[in-house]
Amino acid sequence: MDRDQILSLIEKLRANTISIQEHDELLAWYRAVSYQDAVYPSEEQQVKTKILYRLMTNTGFVHQLHKKRSIRRIWYRAAAACILFLFMGSAYYWISQEKTNEQLVVKQNVVDYLPGGNKAQLILEDGSKIDLDGDQSSLLVGDEVTYADGSSVASKIPESKPSGRLQLVTPRGGQYQITLSDGTKVWLNSDSHLKYPLHFTAAERTIELEGEAYFEVAHNHKPFIVKTDRQIIQVLGTKFNVSSYSENTVATTTLLEGSVRVNTSYGNNLLMPGHELVVTTSGTKMNEVYAKDAIAWKDGLFVFDNITLDGVMDKVSRWYNVDIHFADESLKKELVFAVIKKSKSVSVVLDKIASTGVANFRVDRGRISVTNKSKK
Repeated sequence: MDRDQILSLIEKLRANTISIQEHDELLAWYRAVSYQDAVYPSEEQQVKTKILYRLMTNTGFVHQLHKKRSIRRIWYRAAAACILFLFMGSAYYWISQEKTNEQLVVKQNVVDYLPGGNKAQLILEDGSKIDLDGDQSSLLVGDEVTYADGSSVASKIPESKPSGRLQLVTPRGGQYQITLSDGTKVWLNSDSHLKYPLHFTAAERTIELEGEAYFEVAHNHKPFIVKTDRQIIQVLGTKFNVSSYSENTVATTTLLEGSVRVNTSYGNNLLMPGHELVVTTSGTKMNEVYAKDAIAWKDGLFVFDNITLDGVMDKVSRWYNVDIHFADESLKKELVFAVIKKSKSVSVVLDKIASTGVANFRVDRGRISVTNKSKK
């Protein structure tokens, strides 16, 4: 479809006059543009196009998203996005931590926070700790633990038993990647903790996770088990993302390829690609999702597609190592549609989200304050 056809169908969708056939055509276009062979972040523009489409969809069915929002308010934001699409060749809103001196910067009395980076600590079986090289980004587990380029992690590492448990820990503002002894690749997000053996000698390949990680599990006759405080995830070979921070009331498992079985206190669930399982304090829920959004973080992008401001700021807090304070609790429920590179400073991220009219932000030492847009 050409641009005029697309915009015509979006207008019909907004007005709720679109036919089933036209809706299917628009949905087919949307999926093709947004996700066919999409790779983060080189095809970032495709993700932004997807955000526009979702925004248009929401203007037609606003009651499904937020009953207290007026159609006029959302349509004004959607119209602004359309103008960007027509005159700038793209359509999107940009939006887009334990405080450390490394990320806190003050220039001319203006406080800002730099983005996180490759920061992690390796904890050995005997309890000794090794701060990993920030110029490196990944570890390789074999007969010994090295960086991916083959260089030594430390001049001397105490010998561990093959079944000995090692730990990879990322702080707030850090991330790291590791290839386990079976070939499984794990990307560890900020403020996360991974426990794993030097070698998988048992009948099952079992690791433990606190926080968030993306897994590309190597095919093996031994089941691969991921244990969190709320889930036990079992696979043979697949690609999936797990987010399970102990301080959050929600844990999610998102599947990209293969299949996984998730055991919780509420029962067993079998996930298929393009679905996520959400575990809360009251039960579980299965959702059909655009799974690549869940792993954009490992490729340098924040992708927020119909995410609450509370959820957005939770991710900002971890990546920039700064606390968040909401002056008005109702702001937490505001919905955010945005894509931004994680390499930007926090002031850039906050300026972008403020420009969408959702909220105002003030950056102080150790804290970001979120206030109503009308308040200065």
